Amino acid sequence: MTEICTVFNARSGIKVTLHPLAIPAYDWLTILPKLIDWNTLPASFTASLLSEPLRGVMHYESTEKNRKIRHKPTKFSLYAPLWPALYWPANHPPDSTILIHNSATNQPDDQDIERAAWLSVLSLMMFSVDRRSIAELRDSLQTQLPEHLSRTLFNKKKISDADLCRWTGLTRGTLIQQRQRGKSTTTTVTTIDPLEALAQPWSQKHE
Repeated sequence: MTEICTVFNARSGIKVTLHPLAIPAYDWLTILPKLIDWNTLPASFTASLLSEPLRGVMHYESTEKNRKIRHKPTKFSLYAPLWPALYWPANHPPDSTILIHNSATNQPDDQDIERAAWLSVLSLMMFSVDRRSIAELRDSLQTQLPEHLSRTLFNKKKISDADLCRWTGLTRGTLIQQRQRGKSTTTTVTTIDPLEALAQPWSQKHE
């Protein structure tokens, strides 16, 4: 389907609801086990997450004036991503949130709406974190998350073990055990320079 979309900023004058076809996926999302307690996260981080663009169907109120028909956006029916709706303050997205939606003369197909809704929640399951690897998660963030982004999102230079314990409910001892277990199962990997490998004489074993 070729979908004609436009954007609009969320504001109090627009009512935001769940699209009826997205409700089953949303209901399943509410029972999905969550690793991190949202209420323990820094407000600067959660505010940034909740400001991510949303996809939905815009409903319009049409009026005619001077032989011209005007379409005023009145209601936005969200279908993806669905997880922000769990945490909206006052059941409404932040005013700065970008709403991606159809034009007044174009409506997305029901099948596309339902598919997008379920993909938005199933993707959370596919990329969920293994609780046995929380220490590894924190250590990788320490090295890969740029410091300026850490300061912007979390108001600190680095995420600490104490932060992770507060967010997940795990103890410091659990993180230490995970690191010790990781060290005992780590094997030495030989790093091969790609350019050096290409310079080697060809043989069938390199196929």
